[in-house]
Amino acid sequence: MARKIITLKEPSVDTQASSPATGTSERVAKVSSANSRNTVSGGVRGMVQSAFAWIAGARTHFQAATLSPKFKVPTDVGPNGANGEIPILRARSRYAKANYGWYRQAMRQLANNVVGYGITPIIKYPDLKKLYKLWGAEADARGKFSINGLQWFLMEMVATDGEGIARWRERRVEDMVSGIPFQIQLMPPDHLPIGMMVAPGGAWVTDGIERDAIDRPLRYWLHPMNPLDWKSKVKSNGVNDPVPVRAEDIAHVFWPESVESERGSPWGASVLNALEFLRDYQMSEVEKKALQSKFTVVYSQPAGASDEGEAYAGEEADTPEKNFSAIPGGAAVVSPEGYEPKLVEMPQNDANYEGFNRFSLSEVGVAIGLCVEQITLDFSKVNDRVYRAMMLEIGRFVYSIQFHLMVDQFLNPMYKRFVSTAVKVGKWSPPPGAKPEDYMQVEWMPPARGHIHPIQEVQAFMMAVQAGFTSREKVAAEFGFDIDEIDMENAGGSQRAQI
Repeated sequence: MARKIITLKEPSVDTQASSPATGTSERVAKVSSANSRNTVSGGVRGMVQSAFAWIAGARTHFQAATLSPKFKVPTDVGPNGANGEIPILRARSRYAKANYGWYRQAMRQLANNVVGYGITPIIKYPDLKKLYKLWGAEADARGKFSINGLQWFLMEMVATDGEGIARWRERRVEDMVSGIPFQIQLMPPDHLPIGMMVAPGGAWVTDGIERDAIDRPLRYWLHPMNPLDWKSKVKSNGVNDPVPVRAEDIAHVFWPESVESERGSPWGASVLNALEFLRDYQMSEVEKKALQSKFTVVYSQPAGASDEGEAYAGEEADTPEKNFSAIPGGAAVVSPEGYEPKLVEMPQNDANYEGFNRFSLSEVGVAIGLCVEQITLDFSKVNDRVYRAMMLEIGRFVYSIQFHLMVDQFLNPMYKRFVSTAVKVGKWSPPPGAKPEDYMQVEWMPPARGHIHPIQEVQAFMMAVQAGFTSREKVAAEFGFDIDEIDMENAGGSQRAQI
């Protein structure tokens, strides 16, 4: 592929030493010669290279940079040029989750592995920890889930729709048992419009997000009601225009395809077409089985009968009427005299049916970061060593999602809002000498991953603690527990045993 030719202008100040023997034209000639891609090295080697390039048609360094019609050369629309296609992908992803069991299980498995029963903070202040648990039970603005349940459904929404929105909602102190006037409202991405808008004052709003001069989110323009919900058209009387919401009141959670992406796409977008092809293939095999389950019979004419089957050779034409009938399931019939019924041999199922299904579902799993066994829940083809290796690889991806997506984009902003609100309303005060970084930042403890060989793994943890390679706190976190709670429970158990 030819490169663009850029004409270099002579600099206003010549930083190189010049002499009468080395003039301006000579310097420009040197620059042009050094930067030219059309220069061919001389001699026999240059001739051979040029001839080979002409015969092979090699015009690029990267083979994938070819413009051959045999290969698809897509148009690069930039980080947000294809955002207009996201609503179609989102609708197809939701349809697949509603109708394809494998896809539904994949979305659930992502939420199960990333969130499980919840990613919890390790809070070193007992009174603040108690207050967080009390508030977490009523954190949902719709009153259905605790803070851990909100995490699970947010993760499933991000996987299915490509993104999710959490909005911090202020409440009255008297309406909250914990006294923390702050709740979380989960919103599907339909609330955030896609397209270019101009806000009052002339600021550009790209796909619902308004940014300031240094590219920080300033406001999110949200539809007050879901524009796809029929109730919004009734309750809003047709007025559901986007309204601005401060960026500090929004957690926009998604996995960007590039660092400049404004919106997220469904995680299974790359396999939606393959999934529909797989469903068509499966349905064709089911239809073939249904056809094979029916008795289909063909009656063969006896030798010497006419084309109409009316008479034998040398006999009168007024033979009795032939009564043909199909064979019902589990029954037998009497065929007309001289006619022999034969069951039709139907084609057998595809011998590669199981292998093709596994290969196709493996593509679905790999596209979203899982293995095929987690989608089918069939572990008959793997042993414990293979399973351990699989879970190690998947675990790395799960950890990255837990911390780069859930913790960075949702949990840390949520916890800071919780603590600042608790301090503001006087429900908690930092101890003397405590700095903001001491109580505004916490470590997050993912749910336990489980153990394949519990005895061996527990022994390994014990040896690592004894050797000083890790701590009791880290081991407790691996099991999904808080070491402070364990110590308190152990101390309480010892006191009860002494009574």
